[in-house]
Amino acid sequence: MVGADGAWSPVRQQAGIEFPGPPGNTVSYLADVELDAAPQNATHVWDHADGWVSIVPLFDGIHRVFGVLPEDTGLTPEKVTARRSQPLTLEDLRGILKRVAGTDYGLRNAVWISTAGNTTRHATRYRVNRVFVAGDAAHVHFPAGGQGVNVGMQDGVNLAWKLAAEIKGQATPLITGGAASYDRERRPVAESLAQNTQAQTALMTTFTPQGAALRELMSTLLARPETNAHLAGLLSGLSVSYDTPDAGHPLDGHRAPNLRLPDGDTVLRRLRVDRFLLLDFTPAGELAALDSSAVEVVPAGPWSGLAAALVRPDGYIARAWSVADADQVRAALTDWGAS
Repeated sequence: MVGADGAWSPVRQQAGIEFPGPPGNTVSYLADVELDAAPQNATHVWDHADGWVSIVPLFDGIHRVFGVLPEDTGLTPEKVTARRSQPLTLEDLRGILKRVAGTDYGLRNAVWISTAGNTTRHATRYRVNRVFVAGDAAHVHFPAGGQGVNVGMQDGVNLAWKLAAEIKGQATPLITGGAASYDRERRPVAESLAQNTQAQTALMTTFTPQGAALRELMSTLLARPETNAHLAGLLSGLSVSYDTPDAGHPLDGHRAPNLRLPDGDTVLRRLRVDRFLLLDFTPAGELAALDSSAVEVVPAGPWSGLAAALVRPDGYIARAWSVADADQVRAALTDWGAS
């Protein structure tokens, strides 16, 4: 059973999985709306007296509006609950926009309006016997940067191919309970998620002159390409990497790039939930004999000086080799259940 049943997950509770973390003290507002005088680009307004609002274009003229007011911070858990029990109306939202941004941007309709808190929790275990948890059932946090969607989808993709391997009788100890198990790989990601969303909450909702100074400092740091790239990878989930047992190459455990293959296909389009890809970079296709129902050997053009790379069904590199040693490759296939 996979409990992907939300923050109040009955599956998690029935399985006895602990869900610790600090209670919320902030209430944010968010809505998808139609604006007659929408800003041309994503707009962010922050003021330590009046609050914060962000407006981001989505599609078909719809904009996502979200932010926090100073009076909705520093609350007790009871006040958070009481505040969130009060429905937010279109007129409320119009008033917030005028207060923070000085205009309502021609707000005329809302697809939906809601509030969110910043309660931050993550499960202490992702598996108990034959029960797993994923998505919001495994981690909840302040909705900063859409990370809940990114991390939840990666939970599902990570778990799916391991369940497929179990169903086909190909799962090995490495992926069921070892270093590459679902729990061992995904739980640290949730711990990082909890940390960075709490940091973002402090950055965005500290409505004081000191908070303004902190935001100015962070804006200066974000202007540096290396800092920007690091945070972009963190928030998108694209920089996630996994510890690989007996890693022999720096690329082990990292996402495989979407290389174009000689037949015109790409690595990502070639992925299947129930098989690995063995990218064969050798000039003579020396690893072709390793092809089986569990691994597709694919000839590939030169990349990063590699002779071969074993790509997991979720697009991560299980093992990479600078020299094509068929025995080492075969041993890795056995370890991963791809022989």
